[in-house]
Amino acid sequence: MLILLMMVLWQNLQNDHASSPEAVNLQDAPVVDALPPLPITDETGIGLRILDGYATTGDVQEDLKKISDLLQSYQILIKADDAMPFASNLDMAAAFRGENAHRTAFLPQQHQAFDKAGEFVDRWGKPLFFHVQSATRIEIRSAGPDREMWTEDDVQLNPKGEFAVGLQK
Repeated sequence: MLILLMMVLWQNLQNDHASSPEAVNLQDAPVVDALPPLPITDETGIGLRILDGYATTGDVQEDLKKISDLLQSYQILIKADDAMPFASNLDMAAAFRGENAHRTAFLPQQHQAFDKAGEFVDRWGKPLFFHVQSATRIEIRSAGPDREMWTEDDVQLNPKGEFAVGLQK
């Protein structure tokens, strides 16, 4: 009797599903090639305020501090496990232009902090060197006025906020 009851219930479920207006034949569904890309959210006001006067006022130490502040703001606002997966200066600069998990642009595509190749540069137009020690510890180094990296006039901002000048690596 129990088996007979189960068979009747199963048959009713099959009939209800087949006659239900909600039943969808997936073969008739339209094919979607890909989802549209996420729009880049314009939060450039954040980056512009932080980098106000970058490479035009103050000194190179102030410039490096501004870049460090920008990195800290990024870490706070882009809450993702892989928010800082930077392998190079170019990766970092791209993330600040909106190529990140939230598609949030902190800086416009064209900004004085970027060179034509799209990298962060110091006040002398030379790419900054970023030594990523961990997800939250990054050293930032400028080649200095001689425009050559790893010489006596280099300026480096350590993760603790201390500056070093010269050949320290």
